[in-house]
Amino acid sequence: MTFGMPISLWKYITLELWRIIALTGAVLVAVIAFAASIKPMADGKITPVEALQFMGLAIVPMLQYALPFAAGFGATLAYHRLSHDNEVTAAYAGGVSHRAVLMPAIITGVILGVGLLGLNQFIMPRFLRSMEVLIAQNLSKVLVNSVQRGQPVVREGTVLYADRVVALNPEDSPQLKAAGAREWLVLYGVMVLTFDKEGELEREAAANRAQVVLLPGSVHDGGATRAVVQLEQGSARDGDRAYAKFETLPLWMNISNAFKDDPKFLTFGELVELRGRPEGMNWIEVQRRDLAYHVAERVTTEALRKELAARGMATLRDPQGTEFVIRAKDAAVRSPDWRWVLQPTRAGGMIEVEKRLVGAAPTKFTTPDAGLYTDMGGADRLSRSMTMRLELDNVAAGPGTRDQAAGKRTKLVFSELSLVDGPMETLLDPVKTPAAKLLGEARPRVVEAGDEFVKRPYADLEHSIASLLREITSKQNERFAMSVACVVMVVAGAMTAVRLSSSLPLTVYLWSFFPALATVITISSGQQLTHEHGWPGLLVLWGGVGIMGAYAAIGYWRLTRH
Repeated sequence: MTFGMPISLWKYITLELWRIIALTGAVLVAVIAFAASIKPMADGKITPVEALQFMGLAIVPMLQYALPFAAGFGATLAYHRLSHDNEVTAAYAGGVSHRAVLMPAIITGVILGVGLLGLNQFIMPRFLRSMEVLIAQNLSKVLVNSVQRGQPVVREGTVLYADRVVALNPEDSPQLKAAGAREWLVLYGVMVLTFDKEGELEREAAANRAQVVLLPGSVHDGGATRAVVQLEQGSARDGDRAYAKFETLPLWMNISNAFKDDPKFLTFGELVELRGRPEGMNWIEVQRRDLAYHVAERVTTEALRKELAARGMATLRDPQGTEFVIRAKDAAVRSPDWRWVLQPTRAGGMIEVEKRLVGAAPTKFTTPDAGLYTDMGGADRLSRSMTMRLELDNVAAGPGTRDQAAGKRTKLVFSELSLVDGPMETLLDPVKTPAAKLLGEARPRVVEAGDEFVKRPYADLEHSIASLLREITSKQNERFAMSVACVVMVVAGAMTAVRLSSSLPLTVYLWSFFPALATVITISSGQQLTHEHGWPGLLVLWGGVGIMGAYAAIGYWRLTRH
């Protein structure tokens, strides 16, 4: 005799199952979201009203952990009640198979797993961004609250303390308004400490007053907010040096754009795109630019030497558009003080430099001793630059020039110069020269030529990209594994409840809770191991899911024996 599908039984079990899952999930996610909002509110980063908004935003991301446990708990309680009331036994007596009884749990698990996968890949990252905007980007509020509480502000290697803070309107200052300043604070009784990557003290400064201006980031730093701290009337020292007084001392605090610093804020499509263009992460772009500066220094000096050898002249230009035409034969190998020594066109001859101002007659200089220096520096790694400095010793003005005073000077220095049509702009552009292309251009210099100057930034960028790719792989697998684990937890919970129908509900749930907890722990641990060590971590990440699946399969096998 053939029986049809037990539709009525499925409806009954499904309604009971979803009712418990919804109730359990709501309670669990509310508790987790509340716990997540406690620390930011206690640190003064958000107000109590904003804490409620933060909780609302945190509900969706917290489903990644709450939903699997809620689903497993709901399946365990629903099926345990059915088994304890002998309703499952009655279904067996009516010809319903074990598989048919468990079908609502299987279908529920698949629906929740697919839904969780969609949330993980497309919805949760957007809510995480909103949470980050609410907390991390509001530096002015953090400063004000920290000062009022007598606490220091710590931001990326910079520790700032102040006795008092006053908030002003940037609209009242024409300069700040023109610069697009977002916030303007004045601090009194200021102490600033800056540390390097190893945690060693680089600089300490104390000032009577400081002005803090929050400026929007540029396209090169991914839109990260920048805080300019102008210390006034104080003293400072670098490292072990003695204190020196100053009237003004500018400092910078970079407020990272977390959306471009952590792949967890990216959706599935954005992670796929990031794999092909890793410079989308701020910290990768900073290191790419660092390598670009070093490669540009080598390429620029090589191009300069080729022009001198081929044409006997080369042209440099400063930011104001003034050109400096150098007439020489070559530039000798760099000396220990980072100096390229220019060689005259003939033995015992002079090196000629012609300064060309727009709308003015050129000025000519001759010297037997001229050198080029490479300057690589700036306020920070985001705003640094690579320029050249031309130094002329024992200078004499050429005949017929209008610069009579120049002939009396013994030394001239021209700074912030760049080679006309040089490679710098192309190398710094992440679209024209992405990280992969830049590494390809730098590899022969490191591997074949053994250039130590390029080797360090090359190794740093290569290591960081490899780490980022491993992190992307770990994040993608973690999201898939959590979704699969949700399916397995529901089925395992239902299976355990039917098999242990005579036990107490708490005992039954513990038999499904601890394996589920172990699965989540192995997924998180495997994600970290994959990020740090690569594919071996995937064995741990998916191993927990596999063991949980084997646990459910064994439970089903033991159930079908009876």
